[in-house]
Amino acid sequence: MAKIYITGSMDKSLIRVASSFLSKIDLIPIFCTTSNLPARISKLIECDYLYLIDGWLDLQEACIECYIARTLNKPVFFENKIIPLNNTTLKIESAIYEVTGYMYREYSQKRRDEPLFLCRMHFSYECSSSGLSTSTISGLLNISEQAVCWMLQKYPKEYKFNPSFRANADKISYILTHKT
Repeated sequence: MAKIYITGSMDKSLIRVASSFLSKIDLIPIFCTTSNLPARISKLIECDYLYLIDGWLDLQEACIECYIARTLNKPVFFENKIIPLNNTTLKIESAIYEVTGYMYREYSQKRRDEPLFLCRMHFSYECSSSGLSTSTISGLLNISEQAVCWMLQKYPKEYKFNPSFRANADKISYILTHKT
């Protein structure tokens, strides 16, 4: 039977409900019960999947666990939207980080800072180019599907008229095509 590591903002009632549900679908739930990061990571490595409970972005340990799981190509699922993440999004996130210095957890939060907005635009464009749907991208960025569609529509104008955006877009594209 496969194991699923569960992390995020948890309370005891949620643990009972998750345990009951996951056992019915032949998954053994493994909960993080310690703040000791090395112990948490070793539990995560033993599991086949990662399940992130709402509020996980507020917990540094959960962000690290998500990054490790994705690096190890473990399927990652979210409580609010069951979206399996794949290696494609990890490559896009890494390219954006290499070019801009912003991490996924920074630009996937609802903030209006221009650099973070432009990172979301890069992320949306590259994910769309990789074949991900706008609904999947919206779930990954925690924004509406209309916002993703708007960014994809505005991307060509931003590319054409914003030299620094264009330079970053070209670098991201280069990294994705030459480092894969």
